[in-house]
Amino acid sequence: MTKLNLLLLTLLVSFFSCKKVEVKEAQGSSTGTATSPSTPSGTPSPTVPVVKTYDTIKPLPYFPAFPGSHWIYVSYDMNGPGTSQVTYSTGTIYKKDAYSVTINGTQPIIYKSDTAYVPFFGNYGVWGSKLNSAALNGDPAQAVSISTLVEVVSDSLAVGYTWMASYSGSMNQQSTKIAVKDTSIVISGVTYYPTIVVQYFQLYHTSGNPITLASTSYYTKNIGLVKQGFPNGTGSQLVSYFINH
Repeated sequence: MTKLNLLLLTLLVSFFSCKKVEVKEAQGSSTGTATSPSTPSGTPSPTVPVVKTYDTIKPLPYFPAFPGSHWIYVSYDMNGPGTSQVTYSTGTIYKKDAYSVTINGTQPIIYKSDTAYVPFFGNYGVWGSKLNSAALNGDPAQAVSISTLVEVVSDSLAVGYTWMASYSGSMNQQSTKIAVKDTSIVISGVTYYPTIVVQYFQLYHTSGNPITLASTSYYTKNIGLVKQGFPNGTGSQLVSYFINH
């Protein structure tokens, strides 16, 4: 289950869109002031609180991580389902989160940042089709020096599209690939459709070590991750879920 936990927390997945809902927070005078246009000459202008507006990003169908949702998985091997179960869940509310990404090719490096209310999968904020891998928990001050967003999966990406997903030192990386779209998978007699198949590859940068398949995941519309398998015939599959629409 270690591999499952690692991949689910760092590469989970699913699709999300930015359905924009305004969330307003009144800030103190330290965030800025506004001046009344009609104050008489010589009269101090009153201080008006600045109102900041944040978007709320809601999940898309292939990983419907609405607050208060959960998914329960059971392990399996070549002999069939086992007895070991693990539960993954979202937080109960949308929380303010911040991210930072680099703008590629700029010298000096330029960072793009944003703040919004998002669902949380464990400690990871969910931004559209990406996870905030730094788990910044709403502190924009931390989002200044690293790229934190990691693509999970997206139905807008074409079959064969590949992107870098994670890093384990300078000599080891993991890439992700959209292998199949609009397919089906049968688990314990239940057919899940439509499903997107995502493959994860381990990339070794030392000579003599080839790129190898690390795992394969299956994401079904309106459910999320339904199965994850490893090349040795082991993995985990969905047994029950609750989506808190």
